[in-house]
This record gives sequence, C-alpha cells and structure tokens, in this order.
Amino acid sequence: MTAAIKVFYGTNTKGTLPAPAGTGAPVLKASNKTITTANGYYAVINPEITSGTVAGYYLQINGADSYFKIDYSKTRGARKAQTVSKHNEGIFRELGDNSDSLIVIKLPENATLDTFCITYAAYDSLNHISNPISDCIAIVPVGGGTESAALVGTWSFTRSKYGNEDWTSDYYTPDTIYSGIRCDNDTLAYCSGTSDCRTVISSHYWKTKLELVLAADGKLTNVYEDKSYRLDMHSSCTDPTYLDVSLSYNVYGAWSYNPTTKTLILILTGEDSANPESYNVQSVQLSELSATKMVMYGANDPTYLTEYTKK
Repeated sequence: MTAAIKVFYGTNTKGTLPAPAGTGAPVLKASNKTITTANGYYAVINPEITSGTVAGYYLQINGADSYFKIDYSKTRGARKAQTVSKHNEGIFRELGDNSDSLIVIKLPENATLDTFCITYAAYDSLNHISNPISDCIAIVPVGGGTESAALVGTWSFTRSKYGNEDWTSDYYTPDTIYSGIRCDNDTLAYCSGTSDCRTVISSHYWKTKLELVLAADGKLTNVYEDKSYRLDMHSSCTDPTYLDVSLSYNVYGAWSYNPTTKTLILILTGEDSANPESYNVQSVQLSELSATKMVMYGANDPTYLTEYTKK
C-alpha cells in the first residue's frame, strides 16, 4: 500500500516513524478516527494541534518498512484544500479552507476494499517531533450493488424541513427585491425617503435546478442552476438595465451505499471531474427510499430532512 498511495508533498524514506523528540515539540490531540474513501479518491486528515507550530508531518502505514515526510515548506499553490464549492446548496455544506494543516492521501484505483491504519506525528522547523497519532482509512466500494439499484438515477430536490416543522417547497420560488432609486448626474443612486426617490426592482433571483445524479458505476454529479439579475447602477437613469449574474455549476465525485445501515456516503471532489481541486466526504442516513422518492437526514443536523424525487 505504501508504494501505491500518493501522499501530497510527501517523500518516502526507508525506516520507522521518528520518535517524539525535543523540548517544546508540537502536541497533537488524540484522534482515533476512521476516514472513509474509495479507490481513486482521497483520504483527508485534519490533525488537531493543541500547542506548538507545525512545519510538516511524518506518516507511516502501520506495519510498513518506510514512512513519508510531508514538507509544508514546498510550493503551496498545488496544496490548496478548497471547499467542495463556493456555493452551499442542498446536502453540500461549505467546510472551510484548512489547506495549511491537512494531510492528503490519494488512493490507487485498485486497492483492496479494506481498512488500514496509519500513524503520524508533527514536526516543527527545528525538527522537534510531536506525540504520535493513529487513524484508520476505510476503503468502501463505489455504487451500491443490486440491493441499492433504486438509488441509481437523477434525483431532483423538492422540499425540506426542520424537526416538527411543516415541509417547505418554495426552493424554486422567485425572489424579488425592491429598492429606492434616484438620479444623480445621470447616474443611478440608492435613496430612501426623499421626494425624488422611485421604487424599482433592484434584483430578481430564482433557482431552476438542484439535482443529484447517481450513476450505476458509482460516480455522482451534483447539478445546480439559478437565474439572477441585478440592477446595473452604471446604466442610464432614463433606461436602467440589468446585469445577468446567473450561476450554474457541477460538483463531481463518487457514492457508496450501505443498505443495512441505510447510509449514503458521498465523496465529493469539486467542480472539475478530471482534475479535482477539493475533497470532502458526506455521510448521510436515509429515512426513506423508494423507486421515486428519497428522503435523507442532514449530514451535520439530524433534525434537517431533504426530499428528492427521481426524474
């Protein structure tokens, strides 16, 4: 496995993981997490530093005869751990940018579907070495097999609810904002309460599509589209115009489903399927699944329910 994986900004060295050393060495918080991923995708570890500074990490697969030295002093541009998307819609939540503390491991395409464990330690600029931390990486099969055939298809978001509240189905309802406008030397300006103010539409916005496409081969695509128009404040007072700021994007990744626990795992790799620039794993539990309807709990909020209808 050591020879097959890629550790971002890591150099492989024969030997065992260096032992803790040095006064004032960094201190890491105990973890013992299991990171879920799939072949060809990423395992992303976010160590918690309780004290000290970190210049990089040493990492070893348990039982291996070599370890990786991760050097954070190397060029940072390619090590950008961006969020899944700059837009938060449906099941996808923005997690923030932790690019200066992440350990990123790229799995090979044909690893054994199993769980393996790693040990890592932080080092500072003086090579003081922290306490070792252990985590495990679970490689799950993509897709869901015959027991999960009902999931395959294109699912359109229909409505959502919190707790005991009623379902809300106004997701695609247009939203119009009005503002007071006046002319100032033939330039539009916002105003309020003056005699020369007139009320106009300052923006008009509606969402047109939110779909989750689950393919039989385990790939997924999240499709988002909206229409949005904003008053151009540089346009003529007598003939104001609107800027088209509509948005559309796809988020790509893979999916896996455990029918016993009704858990849907979504491995999200950003807006470029060929060159993924971000990585995130969402684990959501389904409260209902039929040939035409899927209802899932929120990944971070079990009181939040979203409903999707198969097209």
